[in-house]
Amino acid sequence: MENNALTKDEVAEIEDFLQSEELSDAHDYFGTHGFICGLAVSPVGVGDDNWLAILLDVDEKTLSNPTIEANCKQLVKLKKSIDYSFYHNEKLFLPCPLKLSTEPDESPLRSWAIGFMETVFLDEESWYEVDEETVAQLLLPIILASGLHEDPDIKKYEQDPKLGKAILSQIPEVIIDLYILYRSGSIPDQ
Repeated sequence: MENNALTKDEVAEIEDFLQSEELSDAHDYFGTHGFICGLAVSPVGVGDDNWLAILLDVDEKTLSNPTIEANCKQLVKLKKSIDYSFYHNEKLFLPCPLKLSTEPDESPLRSWAIGFMETVFLDEESWYEVDEETVAQLLLPIILASGLHEDPDIKKYEQDPKLGKAILSQIPEVIIDLYILYRSGSIPDQ
């Protein structure tokens, strides 16, 4: 497997595709990247047609539309690049800064985290099956970034900018730790 890192032009093509009229309910690029990272980490595999249909919020028949099919190849390439990074223990670079903007609904990190959490919601039971407490701790920074929580204990991190920033900075590490946990059954000592 080779690293199929996308060029800036390919990323721009994906961004344009995700904003096209054919895909009224698709994630933006940040959410798409988060979703694909979640797939790469996930303890359960999802076939290309299935994850593409879920990601783009279209049926599998629509995926065979020539325009959509051509653009899906770029998304598959992005997935291969992310898979390669995890498999070869390379640092994964997120496409967004690890901070929430003053307008959380417009935050690239929030979008990325929502995309990631969507993969968790596809099969939550499998995500927590290995070690529920450890997985919950590892997912905390991503859950915090996503805003998809009602827990008062998590809300307190949002109200303390210094603590919130420290927690969000852990996202690249916890993604790798989750990947290792699901591939080996345990996280190596840090």
